[in-house]
Amino acid sequence: MSFFSKRLRKASFKGVSFEVESSGLTFGRRTVTHEYPQRDKPYVEDLGKATRTFTLQGFVIGDDYIAHAKRLIKVFEENGPGTLVHPWLGKLTVHAIDTPSVTWDLSLGYARFTMTFLEPGELENPGIAQSWGSELRQLADDIYTAACENFGINFDIDNALGLVSDIAAGSYQDILGCLGDSKFARVFELGDAVSDLIDTAVTDLEKPAGQIADEVLAALGIANAASSIRNWRDSVASITDVLKDNAFTRQTAQLTAAAADDFPAPATVQETAESSLETLTRQIMIGNMLGAVTLIGTTQDTDSADETEETVTTAKDVDKIIEIRNQSLSILEREMMLLGTDDDALYPTLQTAYSAVYRDLTERALEFNASVEFTPPTVMPALVLAYDRYEDANREPEIVKRNGITHPLFMPVKALRLSKN
Repeated sequence: MSFFSKRLRKASFKGVSFEVESSGLTFGRRTVTHEYPQRDKPYVEDLGKATRTFTLQGFVIGDDYIAHAKRLIKVFEENGPGTLVHPWLGKLTVHAIDTPSVTWDLSLGYARFTMTFLEPGELENPGIAQSWGSELRQLADDIYTAACENFGINFDIDNALGLVSDIAAGSYQDILGCLGDSKFARVFELGDAVSDLIDTAVTDLEKPAGQIADEVLAALGIANAASSIRNWRDSVASITDVLKDNAFTRQTAQLTAAAADDFPAPATVQETAESSLETLTRQIMIGNMLGAVTLIGTTQDTDSADETEETVTTAKDVDKIIEIRNQSLSILEREMMLLGTDDDALYPTLQTAYSAVYRDLTERALEFNASVEFTPPTVMPALVLAYDRYEDANREPEIVKRNGITHPLFMPVKALRLSKN
């Protein structure tokens, strides 16, 4: 059981859960190539987005795996589309196609399914307003709110008052010290705010729990500092780097491990208070991470010192985007493990955030990887560049949007990102 649980991810179809070890996705665009007499270049007609097909290798395991497998077989035989909760892509409406298969292994006590799903017609052309970035920003706000509310529930100030000095001198100030010395504090200019928290830690912890949480969020939240940031790739990296420090998880991890024992010893008041402080600070930083991720590769993301220069994300940044994606996913996955159970109210939010980060950064990396760098020989209208490059003046809006051009009639002489085809 433990062998599988370390490798599998949770998913469900029509409300019946299962575990996933691997998955596949086919996607892209439908095109038709037209070749004409006396013309050297063909014309490729874009017919729209191709229908996505999802394949999953799924398992049901446990003492009731036979009954569980029968429930899954039943929903596959039902007519009509259903909701698939994909471990990496989130909630999707799909049709089960082809013929799912199941293999029973009585010796290991599990049943293995091979499943294929098709994106239904109404989702083939998603609205242009759909934005993973907007979803992530909302999730960041949800995590901020949940972190503060949960701290108010779990930090028992009445019982902890006698231990405030020990807590302030211990884990709480260790965490604040890590933040104050980090690149994160320098990038977001939060060094003074963190120092103030350290200096007033003992007296601050005697305040009502809700007030403590609000003050920590006000000090560590990045919303007010965001307008001054120009390189969001490095900024997100500064957040993920500080979250890797064990000071943010030490006591929480110990309590999570103890709770998993068959006969867990009750946590002391001090252990619970320390864990609550760790969790509050860590989850606020996770909210910061999600908000910052939404700005990677946008017109606000540039390492240029020239304040007037438009942002250009070059091909060399693709590896950086993938690296940030993987680090962010690792932190979200660890947070779900620290919660210890999917019954926790914050667990679904983290799971949705995991899917949104994966989608958002993967799609951006694919987009940038499918483009090339081009510097116009002279200032020219985007319309002219579109015709010269693609023999199609209708590609002007694409060029303008991709490069964040303010004045389409005056394309600057600088490196631009253009689609390969």
